[in-house]
Amino acid sequence: MRQHPIPLLLCFIFLAPPLQAAVPTDDENWTVRKDEDGVRIATRSMDDSSFDAFRAETELDSPMASLLAVMGEPESCLRWVHTCIEARALGNGDFHHRYAYSVNALPWPASNRDYVVRITTEGDQQEVIITMEAVSGMEPEQRGLVRIEHSFSIYRITPLDDERTAIAWFQHTEPGGSLPGWLVNRMTTDLPYRSLLNLRDEVQKTRYRNYRIQYDDNGQITGLERDAEDD
Repeated sequence: MRQHPIPLLLCFIFLAPPLQAAVPTDDENWTVRKDEDGVRIATRSMDDSSFDAFRAETELDSPMASLLAVMGEPESCLRWVHTCIEARALGNGDFHHRYAYSVNALPWPASNRDYVVRITTEGDQQEVIITMEAVSGMEPEQRGLVRIEHSFSIYRITPLDDERTAIAWFQHTEPGGSLPGWLVNRMTTDLPYRSLLNLRDEVQKTRYRNYRIQYDDNGQITGLERDAEDD
Protein backbone atom coordinates (compact mmCIF):
# COMPACT_ATOMS: atom_id res chain seq x y z
CA MET A 1 0.00 0.00 0.00
CA ARG A 2 1.14 3.58 -0.65
CA GLN A 3 0.69 6.33 1.90
CA HIS A 4 -1.23 9.24 0.41
CA PRO A 5 -0.51 12.51 2.25
CA ILE A 6 -3.39 14.89 1.72
CA PRO A 7 -2.72 18.58 2.25
CA LEU A 8 -6.45 19.20 2.77
CA LEU A 9 -7.45 22.19 0.73
CA LEU A 10 -10.69 23.81 1.66
CA CYS A 11 -10.80 27.01 -0.28
CA PHE A 12 -13.68 29.42 -0.72
CA ILE A 13 -14.27 33.12 -0.86
CA PHE A 14 -16.37 33.14 2.31
CA LEU A 15 -14.05 33.18 5.29
CA ALA A 16 -14.74 33.89 8.92
CA PRO A 17 -13.74 36.13 11.81
CA PRO A 18 -11.00 35.18 14.27
CA LEU A 19 -11.13 31.94 16.25
CA GLN A 20 -12.67 33.54 19.31
CA ALA A 21 -15.65 34.61 17.15
CA ALA A 22 -16.07 31.25 15.44
CA VAL A 23 -19.33 30.37 13.70
CA PRO A 24 -21.93 29.13 16.23
CA THR A 25 -22.87 25.78 14.70
CA ASP A 26 -25.34 24.46 17.25
CA ASP A 27 -27.61 27.39 18.08
CA GLU A 28 -31.10 27.92 16.66
CA ASN A 29 -30.65 31.33 15.05
CA TRP A 30 -30.38 30.02 11.49
CA THR A 31 -32.89 30.89 8.76
CA VAL A 32 -33.24 28.49 5.82
CA ARG A 33 -32.75 30.42 2.57
CA LYS A 34 -32.63 27.64 0.01
CA ASP A 35 -33.59 23.95 0.02
CA GLU A 36 -33.25 22.53 -3.49
CA ASP A 37 -31.67 19.52 -5.18
CA GLY A 38 -30.80 17.97 -1.84
CA VAL A 39 -28.81 21.02 -0.73
CA ARG A 40 -29.98 23.15 2.17
CA ILE A 41 -28.54 26.60 2.85
CA ALA A 42 -29.24 28.60 6.01
CA THR A 43 -27.86 31.96 7.12
CA ARG A 44 -27.64 33.96 10.31
CA SER A 45 -26.39 37.36 11.37
CA MET A 46 -23.20 37.70 13.40
CA ASP A 47 -22.55 40.13 16.22
CA ASP A 48 -20.40 43.11 15.24
CA SER A 49 -20.48 42.17 11.56
CA SER A 50 -22.34 43.34 8.46
CA PHE A 51 -21.85 39.94 6.84
CA ASP A 52 -24.00 36.85 7.38
CA ALA A 53 -22.68 33.40 8.19
CA PHE A 54 -23.93 30.40 6.23
CA ARG A 55 -24.58 26.76 6.95
CA ALA A 56 -24.61 24.50 3.87
CA GLU A 57 -25.61 20.83 4.06
CA THR A 58 -26.00 17.93 1.67
CA GLU A 59 -25.55 14.17 1.37
CA LEU A 60 -23.14 12.58 -1.09
CA ASP A 61 -23.42 9.15 -2.69
CA SER A 62 -19.78 8.43 -1.94
CA PRO A 63 -17.81 7.06 1.01
CA MET A 64 -16.17 9.46 3.43
CA ALA A 65 -12.70 8.47 2.21
CA SER A 66 -13.52 9.68 -1.31
CA LEU A 67 -14.67 13.05 0.02
CA LEU A 68 -11.46 13.47 2.02
CA ALA A 69 -9.47 12.57 -1.09
CA VAL A 70 -11.18 15.34 -3.05
CA MET A 71 -10.42 17.88 -0.38
CA GLY A 72 -6.86 16.67 -0.19
CA GLU A 73 -6.15 17.47 -3.83
CA PRO A 74 -5.37 21.19 -4.16
CA GLU A 75 -6.36 21.41 -7.82
CA SER A 76 -9.82 20.04 -7.08
CA CYS A 77 -10.72 23.48 -5.74
CA LEU A 78 -10.82 24.73 -9.31
CA ARG A 79 -13.39 22.08 -10.24
CA TRP A 80 -15.83 22.23 -7.38
CA VAL A 81 -15.47 25.45 -5.37
CA HIS A 82 -17.45 28.15 -7.13
CA THR A 83 -15.23 31.23 -7.76
CA CYS A 84 -11.94 29.43 -6.98
CA ILE A 85 -9.37 30.42 -9.63
CA GLU A 86 -6.09 29.40 -7.96
CA ALA A 87 -5.23 26.95 -5.20
CA ARG A 88 -2.12 25.22 -3.89
CA ALA A 89 -0.65 23.68 -0.79
CA LEU A 90 1.95 25.61 1.20
CA GLY A 91 4.79 24.10 3.21
CA ASN A 92 5.27 20.48 4.15
CA GLY A 93 2.51 20.03 6.80
CA ASP A 94 1.00 16.71 7.77
CA PHE A 95 -2.48 15.22 7.73
CA HIS A 96 -3.56 16.95 10.93
CA HIS A 97 -1.94 20.37 10.45
CA ARG A 98 -1.19 21.99 7.12
CA TYR A 99 -1.43 25.23 5.14
CA ALA A 100 -2.92 26.27 1.80
CA TYR A 101 -3.23 29.33 -0.44
CA SER A 102 -6.22 30.24 -2.58
CA VAL A 103 -7.44 33.02 -4.86
CA ASN A 104 -11.15 33.56 -5.39
CA ALA A 105 -12.83 35.71 -8.02
CA LEU A 106 -15.34 38.45 -7.33
CA PRO A 107 -17.50 40.21 -9.93
CA TRP A 108 -16.03 43.34 -11.51
CA PRO A 109 -15.27 45.97 -10.30
CA ALA A 110 -14.44 44.31 -6.97
CA SER A 111 -10.90 43.00 -6.53
CA ASN A 112 -10.30 39.27 -6.21
CA ARG A 113 -9.51 37.94 -2.74
CA ASP A 114 -6.69 35.68 -1.59
CA TYR A 115 -5.74 34.10 1.71
CA VAL A 116 -3.40 31.75 3.50
CA VAL A 117 -5.20 29.31 5.75
CA ARG A 118 -4.13 26.85 8.42
CA ILE A 119 -6.11 23.61 8.17
CA THR A 120 -6.67 21.26 11.10
CA THR A 121 -8.21 17.81 10.72
CA GLU A 122 -9.37 15.54 13.53
CA GLY A 123 -12.01 12.90 14.06
CA ASP A 124 -12.90 9.25 14.31
CA GLN A 125 -15.12 6.72 12.56
CA GLN A 126 -18.28 8.64 13.49
CA GLU A 127 -17.27 12.15 12.39
CA VAL A 128 -14.37 14.13 10.94
CA ILE A 129 -14.05 17.84 11.75
CA ILE A 130 -11.97 20.12 9.53
CA THR A 131 -11.36 23.70 10.62
CA MET A 132 -9.67 26.56 8.79
CA GLU A 133 -8.12 29.69 10.23
CA ALA A 134 -6.43 32.43 8.21
CA VAL A 135 -2.84 33.24 9.14
CA SER A 136 -0.41 36.00 8.30
CA GLY A 137 2.75 35.54 6.29
CA MET A 138 3.89 32.46 4.37
CA GLU A 139 2.89 34.07 1.07
CA PRO A 140 3.68 37.62 -0.12
CA GLU A 141 0.68 39.83 -0.78
CA GLN A 142 -0.03 40.16 -4.49
CA ARG A 143 -0.73 43.35 -6.39
CA GLY A 144 -4.38 43.62 -7.39
CA LEU A 145 -5.60 41.17 -4.72
CA VAL A 146 -7.16 41.92 -1.35
CA ARG A 147 -5.75 39.66 1.36
CA ILE A 148 -8.21 38.06 3.79
CA GLU A 149 -6.68 38.54 7.23
CA HIS A 150 -9.13 36.84 9.59
CA SER A 151 -11.03 33.65 8.96
CA PHE A 152 -12.54 30.61 10.58
CA SER A 153 -14.73 27.88 9.11
CA ILE A 154 -15.83 24.36 9.95
CA TYR A 155 -16.61 21.25 7.92
CA ARG A 156 -18.42 18.41 9.68
CA ILE A 157 -18.18 15.19 7.68
CA THR A 158 -20.25 12.22 8.82
CA PRO A 159 -20.52 8.76 7.23
CA LEU A 160 -24.15 7.67 6.83
CA ASP A 161 -23.12 4.19 5.69
CA ASP A 162 -20.26 2.67 3.68
CA GLU A 163 -21.33 4.47 0.49
CA ARG A 164 -22.96 7.71 1.65
CA THR A 165 -21.59 10.74 3.49
CA ALA A 166 -23.17 13.87 4.97
CA ILE A 167 -21.34 17.19 4.95
CA ALA A 168 -22.22 20.33 6.91
CA TRP A 169 -20.24 23.45 6.06
CA PHE A 170 -20.29 26.45 8.42
CA GLN A 171 -18.59 29.68 7.40
CA HIS A 172 -18.57 33.43 7.90
CA THR A 173 -16.86 36.24 5.99
CA GLU A 174 -15.15 39.50 6.68
CA PRO A 175 -13.91 39.89 3.10
CA GLY A 176 -11.85 43.03 3.63
CA GLY A 177 -11.76 46.04 1.36
CA SER A 178 -14.89 48.15 0.99
CA LEU A 179 -17.47 45.55 -0.07
CA PRO A 180 -20.91 46.37 1.37
CA GLY A 181 -22.58 43.77 3.54
CA TRP A 182 -25.76 43.70 1.46
CA LEU A 183 -23.80 42.70 -1.65
CA VAL A 184 -21.83 39.91 0.00
CA ASN A 185 -24.95 38.62 1.76
CA ARG A 186 -26.67 38.21 -1.61
CA MET A 187 -23.94 35.73 -2.57
CA THR A 188 -23.96 33.85 0.72
CA THR A 189 -26.66 31.46 -0.51
CA ASP A 190 -25.64 30.98 -4.13
CA LEU A 191 -21.94 30.26 -3.69
CA PRO A 192 -22.14 27.33 -1.24
CA TYR A 193 -25.14 25.94 -3.11
CA ARG A 194 -23.27 25.81 -6.41
CA SER A 195 -20.14 24.49 -4.74
CA LEU A 196 -21.90 21.56 -3.09
CA LEU A 197 -23.58 20.62 -6.36
CA ASN A 198 -20.15 20.65 -7.99
CA LEU A 199 -18.70 18.62 -5.13
CA ARG A 200 -21.38 16.00 -5.61
CA ASP A 201 -20.12 15.46 -9.17
CA GLU A 202 -16.42 15.75 -8.34
CA VAL A 203 -16.44 13.10 -5.63
CA GLN A 204 -17.85 10.54 -8.10
CA LYS A 205 -14.77 10.64 -10.32
CA THR A 206 -12.68 7.49 -10.68
CA ARG A 207 -9.56 9.18 -9.30
CA TYR A 208 -11.13 9.34 -5.82
CA ARG A 209 -12.14 5.69 -5.56
CA ASN A 210 -10.51 2.96 -3.48
CA TYR A 211 -9.21 5.20 -0.72
CA ARG A 212 -9.24 3.96 2.84
CA ILE A 213 -9.13 6.00 6.02
CA GLN A 214 -6.40 5.13 8.49
CA TYR A 215 -7.06 5.15 12.24
CA ASP A 216 -4.79 4.73 15.24
CA ASP A 217 -5.33 2.27 18.10
CA ASN A 218 -7.70 4.73 19.76
CA GLY A 219 -9.87 5.02 16.66
CA GLN A 220 -8.67 8.53 15.77
CA ILE A 221 -8.13 9.40 12.11
CA THR A 222 -4.48 9.58 11.00
CA GLY A 223 -4.65 9.81 7.19
CA LEU A 224 -5.64 8.12 3.92
CA GLU A 225 -4.15 5.32 1.88
CA ARG A 226 -4.87 4.02 -1.60
CA ASP A 227 -4.04 0.82 -3.47
CA ALA A 228 -0.91 1.38 -5.55
CA GLU A 229 -2.48 -0.19 -8.64
CA ASP A 230 -5.11 2.58 -8.69
CA ASP A 231 -2.54 5.34 -9.29
